[in-house]
Amino acid sequence: CSGGTFTRPRLSPWIHSPARPLVLRQFKSIASAEAMELLKTGWEFLDIRRSEEGQAYGVVAVPSGSSYHLVTSHVLGPRGMMFDSEAWLEEVESKLPDKEAKIVIGCAGGVRSKAAARVLEAAGYVNVQELDDGFNGWAASGFPVAPLK
Repeated sequence: CSGGTFTRPRLSPWIHSPARPLVLRQFKSIASAEAMELLKTGWEFLDIRRSEEGQAYGVVAVPSGSSYHLVTSHVLGPRGMMFDSEAWLEEVESKLPDKEAKIVIGCAGGVRSKAAARVLEAAGYVNVQELDDGFNGWAASGFPVAPLK
């Protein structure tokens, strides 16, 4: 660096999937406190972690009136973690067929959930909020955790 200024390239708000047209990014990344407030009003919680993670650490305990769904997004493959978005989306659509369902989506730390939220939006889901700090942030903030059933 020779003392010049660095300008970060502006990231496009557009999401592109080869099978779907471009769509404007709508989902918002939210902290655990905001997620809890949404869940208190009946939003669904979509946990995309592996069941082993839920068994080891527990799951988000949703308030009465909300529902918890576990649909694993990223699975261990021959070269590490893989995300078969089409197969995952089929399973999500079987559990949450209403494209206007209000969904808070979360993983362990807020990385996998961003990719999954983009897939939901590309599929036409219009009310998606992503848990930015993930289950780890949820638990560290003192929000309720339950055993995986």
